[in-house]
Amino acid sequence: MERELDKAQAESPPQRSTNNRRQCEAKQQRIQKIDELARKGGSVQQMERLREERQKARDWQFRAGC
Repeated sequence: MERELDKAQAESPPQRSTNNRRQCEAKQQRIQKIDELARKGGSVQQMERLREERQKARDWQFRAGC
């Protein structure tokens, strides 16, 4: 479920509102979690999925102006 929420947020345009700060913080926490998982290692497919997920989150942050 968390992955589905992250996917929906990554694909939806950022909202310019007071929630923007909370969304930015949530994305930053998600990026930190992805980094932790990546440090643990895994299969090539898992690492590629993490890389893509992290890139989507960073792109979202950039568009939102975080």
